[in-house]
Amino acid sequence: MPLVMVWTLAACNGNKSVNNKTVFVGPTKVNCVGVGPMKCLQIRYHPDEEWKMYYQDIDGFSHQEGVEYELLVEEYVIPNPPADGSNKGMKLIRIVNQAEAANPFEEGLANTSWRLKEWGDPADLTEVPVDVEVTMEFEEERVAGSAGCNRYFSSYTASGGTLSLGPAGATRKMCPPEIMEVEDKFLKDLESLTGYELEQGQLILTTEAGMAWRLERQ
Repeated sequence: MPLVMVWTLAACNGNKSVNNKTVFVGPTKVNCVGVGPMKCLQIRYHPDEEWKMYYQDIDGFSHQEGVEYELLVEEYVIPNPPADGSNKGMKLIRIVNQAEAANPFEEGLANTSWRLKEWGDPADLTEVPVDVEVTMEFEEERVAGSAGCNRYFSSYTASGGTLSLGPAGATRKMCPPEIMEVEDKFLKDLESLTGYELEQGQLILTTEAGMAWRLERQ
């Protein structure tokens, strides 16, 4: 009789073995590539571990940018996973703890990389054309990236939400007029940047004239 009962329970569970465990979820999703470009959760199973990318959703869990989570989840085996997918999934049991993450810019912008998405009047931002890549890659005292067509570089200082850039240099190749139009505006306004803040996982930069740039992390 006990053997029959065990078999019946396994059949009812669809042959899925389950394991409850604690998982920590990071405050921001990161760019990753699965079937195509996508955003992945960052997870770890112990606070001292390095974050690693998780390419699936956690069933029943909705992630909010800027919030760190401690979750109790049910980890289960997927009987017939896709050829390029994991054979395990996770389902939320409950949120054990959640808290706003510390502002990662308290020590400045060093070692972060961003792509410009919108800019202009803060009340009515204009989207940067999707085929024009404008980026900002912050090192310890230097910022560089793509201005749309050419590579640029400059020195910078950042602290407590205040940003100051030195004179910028750039390469000199030519691109189609629509790209050069974006680049000329970007390089013209670059040295007038005065402030920065983190807003729902995005970087918001402000200029002397009160204009705003919205960038997403790369």
